[in-house]
Amino acid sequence: LERAEWLRLQLAGELVRAGERDLIVLDMPASGEHPFEVASLMEAMRALVERGATVLAADNHPALTAAADCLVEAFAVGEWKLA
Repeated sequence: LERAEWLRLQLAGELVRAGERDLIVLDMPASGEHPFEVASLMEAMRALVERGATVLAADNHPALTAAADCLVEAFAVGEWKLA
């Protein structure tokens, strides 16, 4: 499976099972994805949040950072700020 297909399968499984107090951590989920796929990813992430889960995504994709409820910017080792 390609990375995007694997991620979609994982998210589909989480959408079925996720509930309140679950923490889902995604590392660069939008990396190399087509804009349409990023939009679908964002819809899936929002659905998880609506079910009560917390989604933490480490990514620098402009659409994901713009849609974030909370943004933590990391810089050099030991430097960060809450935006």
